[in-house]
This record gives sequence, C-alpha cells and structure tokens, in this order.
Amino acid sequence: IIRMFPGPKVVVISAMGKTTNALEELVKAYFKGDQGKTDILGKIRQYHDDIMLQLANGQQVDYSGVDHLFCALEDRLNTPPSMNFDYEYDQIVSYGELVSTAIISSFYNSIGLTNQWIDIRKSLITDDTYRDANINWPLSEKQVRKTFDSATHELIITQGFLGGTTTNHTTTLGREGSDYTAAILANILDARDVTIWKNVPGILNADPDFLPATQKLDELSYREAIELSYSGAKVIHPKTIKPLQNKHIPLLVKSFDNPEKEGTI
Repeated sequence: IIRMFPGPKVVVISAMGKTTNALEELVKAYFKGDQGKTDILGKIRQYHDDIMLQLANGQQVDYSGVDHLFCALEDRLNTPPSMNFDYEYDQIVSYGELVSTAIISSFYNSIGLTNQWIDIRKSLITDDTYRDANINWPLSEKQVRKTFDSATHELIITQGFLGGTTTNHTTTLGREGSDYTAAILANILDARDVTIWKNVPGILNADPDFLPATQKLDELSYREAIELSYSGAKVIHPKTIKPLQNKHIPLLVKSFDNPEKEGTI
C-alpha cells in the first residue's frame, strides 16, 4: 500500500492488536502496586517480539529503538507512581504507539522503504487534560511545520493518539485518536487528501453485524459523515472530520484487503 502512493507521505500508526487494552491493565497494576505488572509487561513484550521476528523473516533488522522503548517503560514501572491516575495512564499507554511505529519504521528501512521516524509528542502540543487532551493549535502549527518540513525523507512514520505538553509530558487525545491525529496533520501540512485504512470496503449504510445485505456508500458530504457517526456509525469520529472540513481536504476510507478498490470519499 505504501508503494502504491509515490511522493511525500505521512503515515500515522496506531498501537498493534489489543496492545492498548493490555497497557491499560498494566497501568492499573502499576498504580495499585500490584506485582503482576511484571507478567503483564512480559506478555506485551513477547507479543511485539513475535511480530518483529515474523517481519524480519531471518533477515537482519535493527530493532534497537524498540529495545530502548521497552527499557524506558520498565524503568518507569520501577519508580513509584504519582497520585494522578490519568497522568500515569498517558505516560504508559503511549508506549503502544511508540513501539508499533518503531517496529514498522525499522522494518520499512530494512526493505528499502527509507523513512524518518518522528516523535509526534514534540510536535502536537496539547494542554494537560490527560486522557482527552486539547490541541494547542498555534503552537502545534509552528512545531509541526518546523519538524515535518525539515524531514529528510519523503516517507514519515509517526504516532496517532499522542500529544505532548509544553513541559514535555505525554498526553493522549481520547479514543479514535489516530484518525484525529491524521486530520490535524493534514490540516496543518495542507495535505492533498487523507486515507483511513480499515478492514471494511468503505463506509457502509448499516452495521454488517446486524444487517448482512449492506451497501457501500461511494461518496458522502462532511455533514453526512458527521450525522452518520452521531447515529452510531463507528467508522469516523466527528472530531476527525472538522480539521479536514475547514480546509476542504478529501477523506478516503479504504480497505487493507482491497487497496486498489475505490472505497468511500
């Protein structure tokens, strides 16, 4: 899919699989002082180790960045938590996106998809409303332009869901944060378009779990997409639409399984 789209690209990536849920369990154990945190961390590490092994497929891949991240997470778990659960949540759960992007960036470099890994926490500046941070648009615009415009590669890999305060503390943007991150970056960087990759062919007229004979909608207005989401459609969050609507940037919803198909615009 990356190779299908030549030219400059920013790829925004979420945590892998159920990692966010596992990290949430880790935060609870850490906050309560539960020794079970070591087992939880071990399972999270093993899950990512297995993925790295499968991706490498016997080839040499430099995953040292991933090791550094897990060491930093382990160090954090060995220091006493503060009394603010939401703060601790953001500092720990954020490792899901940091690790996933470090793995993918290293793997891409090993197969000739030369890329630059960017820590979004230094660019998307937020307030300190932990777990549901609000974007500081003037500061974020300045930082994103500075960081992304000076990138040395056409392919940039960065994290969804995460932000950072002016005092260098990690924040998260609430659920659906990766789509929202892509929309914010698209707005600031004046992107030509944004594609959200899903396991559905596009936006459907009903939930296929409840109505088997669904039809794909080829095109929607921004307003219709927002109305759909308020009616229960889980494909796009309303807050993702707004930064794109403000600059008339098209949003495509396409399928991982059939990337050449049109999807929904």
